[in-house]
Amino acid sequence: MSTMALMYDDFYASEAVAKGMIQYCNMGIHPYDVTAFGNSKTHDVQQPHQQQLYLAVLTLPRVLHLLERASAEKRPLHVLDVGCGTGASLWLIQQVLSTRTSAPVVVSGVDKNDVAFKQHKRLFHGDKRMVHYDLEHQRMTAFSRHRFDLVVGVQTFQEMLTAPDAAIAELERVLKPGGLLVLADFYVKNNMFALDFVGRLRQHPMFDLHFEQDISHEAVLGAKLSSIQMHEILDATTPKQDHAKLADILTLKKTSRYDSVRLGNLHFGLFGFHSLHDEIDDTKEQNEDRADYDYEEEDEDDDDDDIDDSLNPSFYDYKVIFPELQLLKDHVDVIRAEAETAQLATTWPNWPEDHYVGEDGDWRVFPLCYTFPAWDASKTVWVEATCAQCPKTVALLKQLPGLRTALFSNLGPNTTLGSHRGWADLANDILRVHLGLVVPSLPDNEDCCCVVVAGEAKAHREGELIVFDDSKLHSAYNLHPTENRYVLIVDMYRPEELPRGMARTMHL
Repeated sequence: MSTMALMYDDFYASEAVAKGMIQYCNMGIHPYDVTAFGNSKTHDVQQPHQQQLYLAVLTLPRVLHLLERASAEKRPLHVLDVGCGTGASLWLIQQVLSTRTSAPVVVSGVDKNDVAFKQHKRLFHGDKRMVHYDLEHQRMTAFSRHRFDLVVGVQTFQEMLTAPDAAIAELERVLKPGGLLVLADFYVKNNMFALDFVGRLRQHPMFDLHFEQDISHEAVLGAKLSSIQMHEILDATTPKQDHAKLADILTLKKTSRYDSVRLGNLHFGLFGFHSLHDEIDDTKEQNEDRADYDYEEEDEDDDDDDIDDSLNPSFYDYKVIFPELQLLKDHVDVIRAEAETAQLATTWPNWPEDHYVGEDGDWRVFPLCYTFPAWDASKTVWVEATCAQCPKTVALLKQLPGLRTALFSNLGPNTTLGSHRGWADLANDILRVHLGLVVPSLPDNEDCCCVVVAGEAKAHREGELIVFDDSKLHSAYNLHPTENRYVLIVDMYRPEELPRGMARTMHL
């Protein structure tokens, strides 16, 4: 792990962040307008100089034009904040933009720091959509192509040093044609061919620089005036030996980065780029977005809520639709034994979208095979390392002709898996199967482990199968205070005579 990554780990793990006393770690700018934050009293605004930097980014003329356009077209405006830390900025973006347009504003955030992600769930209870991604090394599979009208990065992109071109390609993928990428970041002045992130964007054929403003003086003033309060917070919450590295992250007065900007060796600026993708390519997607969207009853965090799949069944009888699954029931003891052995032999990884279970929940999986897209059986991949630990289970699974996915799933005690839909390139073409392996019950035999699809609950039972539509809104829970729930999850290709699923978010 890099020194910078370790510094951010320490910063987000600090008491000041954990208590919500420091929510932003940008340099800030001065002067600031407290009334723009909905409050006329300076002392009631937390880190006003740092919030003012976001305000400067979000009120650029091209951003305001985007707001006007979304309002005129009666469609939502989708915004992504890259490097959003604990996610406080997501509420600020929502507030600033929503007061300037009648269009619904849908804000999402990503950050690569897992400590920040955990603090987000603890501080804000996951109320905004924040996803754990490293743009230099991961594709943002939660977001479809041409998803966002506006992508914001405040002191984020210039720290992408290992694979900046990969990150730029991912931004190009998720940004709508004509959409805006707005940065507030450090840069070296008068170096048009720098190989830093901003320099690469300047030279990129699919991004056009339409705005650039040096705000180094305002940033130095903002950092200087913030430093007294920030040092007071650090003195009250942080061991003295940690002050210097946290001050560096915050770019406080007398730190090396602060002095570099103050002396003119480094500059701080605002940059606006717009995507040069042909807007005609996105016309169909925009029309579908507008047609399917309920403008009066928008949901800020889940655009899938307007899907009407109520006529599609939630559950199916395996005996009718997949009688071949009797093979798994007949050998449940063998499968359970291998799952238990695998659990003892290795630590199972968290499910990639573990934000669904909250800070205290635990959802772990042991993958055996997967298929993307699910309609193409030739894409099935067997995970050799895990399959080697469960040879008898794998031999049984390979006898199922319509198999697309197989994994063991471990849902921890007192864990609720929040409502969600499966990925469109998987869930729309399969039906999901749970085979109960280890299912705890409460002393009064009350069901404490269930899967809930479209409001209808089915209790897990050891040795029993549940077949349901993973493309519909569903959740699951294990309410036992101390014991884990284990199931074998199997995805079977959806029979042609059944309706396809209606999920929208793509895995790929």
